Amino acid sequence: MATFGSKSQHMQTNTEKFVWGAASRTDALGSNQLWGWSPAKDLLDPVPETTGDISILLASPGDLRSVLRTISGRRSAERKMGPITLYVYERTPEQLARHLLLLRIAFDWELPLRQRCAAWLEVYGNALVQGRTEQYVGRLADELVDFVGGDDENPLADVVDLSSLKYKERDLLSAAFVSWKPTQPFDINDLWERRLRHQLGNRYDAKGGVFDWDYRYGLIAGKGDADLVHLKQYKRWRETGVAFEFGDCTYDAPNRTLGSYVEGLLKQGVNRGLRREVKGFWGDMSVGPYCGLGIDVRNRSENAGLFEIHDRGHATERRRHNATEIAMFNLLADLYATEKGEQYVLDRKNDVFSGLGSYLRKDRDALEQAENIVESLDGISIIPLCGNLEKELHKVPLLDVVDLSVMSVDKIKLLQGKLKPGARIYAETGQFLVPLKKEEKATFVDRVKELAAGFTPAKCEVAATLAFTN
Repeated sequence: MATFGSKSQHMQTNTEKFVWGAASRTDALGSNQLWGWSPAKDLLDPVPETTGDISILLASPGDLRSVLRTISGRRSAERKMGPITLYVYERTPEQLARHLLLLRIAFDWELPLRQRCAAWLEVYGNALVQGRTEQYVGRLADELVDFVGGDDENPLADVVDLSSLKYKERDLLSAAFVSWKPTQPFDINDLWERRLRHQLGNRYDAKGGVFDWDYRYGLIAGKGDADLVHLKQYKRWRETGVAFEFGDCTYDAPNRTLGSYVEGLLKQGVNRGLRREVKGFWGDMSVGPYCGLGIDVRNRSENAGLFEIHDRGHATERRRHNATEIAMFNLLADLYATEKGEQYVLDRKNDVFSGLGSYLRKDRDALEQAENIVESLDGISIIPLCGNLEKELHKVPLLDVVDLSVMSVDKIKLLQGKLKPGARIYAETGQFLVPLKKEEKATFVDRVKELAAGFTPAKCEVAATLAFTN
């Protein structure tokens, strides 16, 4: 049987070279980003100064956290604005496929909100999911295959426009959906273990100490509330890939949505030396799926109880809540605002579910929820883009807002001539990137500012995001 190199040197992206030079240390971050590394943002806050259509580009966001936040903010604030088009660019079809699945789950009004949020977080960040979640994903995969094939009855049909994708890219989307069926092989435990051994090398036998060091001097070393990710929580994710756990649930089924392809080098056999697309888990194994939803909240002053610290200043100082609870609150708040048209407010400051009220009733009105979701999505259009970003930008009109992830900040110069006057650019920094040293994180920010010459620095929106105006 032929064996493959995990990633050859040429696989190093321009972004990786931009961040830390030719000697790549990015294997732990992965080639294909499956979640974001900065808190979700409402991309319409403040509202762009326009009375016409609003165009937003998200370049390699890793997930749709800011899309959900933007839709919910538009509904809960009852903002008066024209149609909004969100262009979502990813390098691979598998990443786009995950976006479509998570969008479908987010607006699945047949599921009670609390159960829906738990399923969403499982699929989003866990290498292993519950058996019932595995079956649920398989069922939605069938729906999404039909959607790509032209099914106008799919709930995403009025929101997602696939017309900018080539036929080959649509075929690859369908192939990704089919690969999520419960009958398809995907040994995530073995893939995770192999990647972990490769990354740690001779440090593998002391991996507990490595995880502890990465947590203290990588993840939580910068400013912010990354310590909402508890040490035990982080170490369990590094060991098993399970980030979000709820109650006594058993997580033993593979999350096939984490599978994707990179180009590998055949090392043995008659085809030795040839390059082939290799399927595996090529996502992040050092930071975790916590930064996007698990370390900050909208309306922070109104939800200060979620950041409560016990025994402050003492050796026993600890957070009352953790990243799983914060992520659940954020997702509940975003989807609740989308469905109810009002802000999610806690009845008890330390109970993330206490704002649900009638949504916990068994006799909830699913039809009313569906109608509210349709109303919230009215005027919203999501257009997936895939391939070479420079070429894909020719399909995009002048933009009001751009959101650049770590994996796309080196493309900021491509935005010259693509922005409306006063347009905003958000650029994700490397604040939470565990492989980067403190001085490298500072250098990253400096290089982003150098590339943004010609744009006016506006402010630091959050510590993990720089903001500029055109």
